[in-house]
Amino acid sequence: MLDRSQRNRYALGVLSRCVGQVLSLGAVLAQVASVGPAAAQANAAATRPVVAIAIAGPDAEASRLGASLSDSMRRLGVSVEWRAVTPGFPFGDTIRNLPATPEPDEQPTLARLSLDLRQPGVVILYLKDERRDRLLVRRFDAPSGIDEVAREQLVVTAADSIEAILAGQLVGTPRALQQPTRPPPKAPAATTSPPQLRATYSVAGGYTTSWIGPGALAQGAFLGLKWDRPAWGAGVGVRGYFPWLVDSQGVDALRIRFTVLGLRARAWTGWQITPRVSTLMGLGLVGDATQVSPRTSEPAAAIASDPYWAFDAAFQGYVGLAFQGRGWAVTGVVGADATARAVRYAVEVQGGRRNAFAPSRFRPFLELELAASFLR
Repeated sequence: MLDRSQRNRYALGVLSRCVGQVLSLGAVLAQVASVGPAAAQANAAATRPVVAIAIAGPDAEASRLGASLSDSMRRLGVSVEWRAVTPGFPFGDTIRNLPATPEPDEQPTLARLSLDLRQPGVVILYLKDERRDRLLVRRFDAPSGIDEVAREQLVVTAADSIEAILAGQLVGTPRALQQPTRPPPKAPAATTSPPQLRATYSVAGGYTTSWIGPGALAQGAFLGLKWDRPAWGAGVGVRGYFPWLVDSQGVDALRIRFTVLGLRARAWTGWQITPRVSTLMGLGLVGDATQVSPRTSEPAAAIASDPYWAFDAAFQGYVGLAFQGRGWAVTGVVGADATARAVRYAVEVQGGRRNAFAPSRFRPFLELELAASFLR
C-alpha cells in the first residue's frame, strides 16, 4: 500500500506526462496547419496549364504587350512561361518546326503564343495548340503602331483562343496543313528576257513665242509628228509665226511686216523623275521662209520694193519638262535658235537700197506643247 504522499507524487507524474503529450500534439497540429495552405498553393500552381509566350519587336512595345498578356492569362488561371526570341525567327518557321511532343526535361505546355511586332504597321499572331497540334495564324493591321487599341485587340484574341483551348474547342488548323511560306522559285537566267520597250507615235501641237530682234517679239503655233521611246525620241513638224510689224531701222516712216513659215526636225533624250514626270534635252535644225513686206503711213513716200521672201536656216538647243498622262503629254520647253549666218532685210526706196531690219542671230524661245498618242 502506498501512503498518501506516494500517491500524490504518482498522480502528479501521470498528469505531467499527459500535459506534455497534449502540448506535443498541439505543436504538431499547428505545424500541419501552417504548412497545409502553402503546400496546397504550390501544388495548385504546379497543376496550372502553362502557355509559352515569345514576343519579337521593340523592347518598349514588347514589354507593354507582355504585361497585358500576363494579366489576361492570370485571369484565365494560366501560368506564363516566357521564351527568348531565337535567331531562327521568323515565327512561322519556328513554330511549324516545333516537335509535337515536348522534350523530356521540358515542362508540358498548353499552347505556344508568338507575336511578331517587327514589321511597320503589321502584327502577326501565331498560336500553337500543343495538345492537338493545331496552329492559328492571325495578321493585324496597326497603322499607328502598337497603341492601346492594337494592344487590346491582340490580348483579346489571344485570351479568347486560350480560353477555347481550355474548353476543349478546336482552334486554328492542323499543323500538317500549314505550308511554310517560301519565296517563289526564280526563273532560269537563260529564259529571262528583258521587257520590250515599245515606241510611241503621237501628233503634237502648241504655242510658241520667240524674240527675233530689237522690238520684234513673234508669236505663233506649230504642228508635228513625234516618235518616242522611253529614253529618247525624234520628231518633225512645221511652225509659223503670226505676222508682226517692226519699225524700219534705216528708213523713217517705214514699217516692215514679217510673216514666217518654217520646217524643223528635232531629236532629244529624257530622264524620268517620277513615273509621270520627266526632263528632256534636245537639238534641232530649223529652216524658215520669211516674207518681208514694206509698209508706210505716208502715201507720198516712194517705195520701190515689193514684198519678197527670204530663206534662212538655224540650229536650236532646248530643255524641257514633260508630264505624261494615259495617251497624252504636256511639255514646257525653253531654248534658243542660232542662225547659220547674219541676216539683214533690205528695201528699195527713193535714193537706193536701205537695210530695214537686222534680226538677232541668237533668238530665245518658249513653247508649250500638247501631244496625243495614236499608235503604240
